[in-house]
Amino acid sequence: MPSLFQKASDIPGHAYDSRLISSLVWAGIFLAIAFCAIHAIRRARGNPMSKPPARYNFNQKFYHWGNFLLLAGLLLSGAVLFFRRAPQPPLVGERFGLTWLTLHEWMGLLFGLGVVAHAVAALIRGDKKSMEPSTQEFRDAATIWRNFMGWTRDYPAPGKYDALQKLYHHVLALLAIAFVGTGSLMWLSASRMFLSARGLIHFCRQIHDLSALCLLIMIVAHFYFSILKVNRQNLRDMAGLTVKEEGSAADD
Repeated sequence: MPSLFQKASDIPGHAYDSRLISSLVWAGIFLAIAFCAIHAIRRARGNPMSKPPARYNFNQKFYHWGNFLLLAGLLLSGAVLFFRRAPQPPLVGERFGLTWLTLHEWMGLLFGLGVVAHAVAALIRGDKKSMEPSTQEFRDAATIWRNFMGWTRDYPAPGKYDALQKLYHHVLALLAIAFVGTGSLMWLSASRMFLSARGLIHFCRQIHDLSALCLLIMIVAHFYFSILKVNRQNLRDMAGLTVKEEGSAADD
């Protein structure tokens, strides 16, 4: 059975599973784009009702766009490190002494701090009930799937966040814990601040790559769904543009 990871040798010469194979990364991106295309074709013939605007506040918009910039930087620097296999300096490297690796580490640190701040703020001041996990989300997601396949005309009543948005949020939270945790452990070990077992570091690299690939796929899907008509009011709201109330049917 072919491995998902490339083989490498450590200092003593022992072979181990290293990074993801590049073909798996391209396959994941292709499948994400293919899913968006199939979804667009299917929903062109049958559309659920539009949703009410979410009415995001300033803190939500600031966190969203801050995350956007950090994740874009993490994906760019991560891609350079993944495909080049060496921390080459970026354009500002000669003046400031920065490399793609140090940029990746600092942006990862800022992203991790943002996740912690978001979690604390959501528990203390946020609307916890709007994102609380429940079994109803899975039932609503199953109904959305049956509607998408044309097996039923039923569709869950739209609210501030639908079942798929909540599930997306929960999966994203788990992925954030995975790649921030593994990235932090690898950084601490490389900096000699906390030495970990070699096998654990190799395992962290694998989880880091897999979670990053899943994140990339989710970002592609997030971008696609955000520009659909049913979600366009929320996109306008998140961008700080005027939001109009709509009650007509729209794309999913």
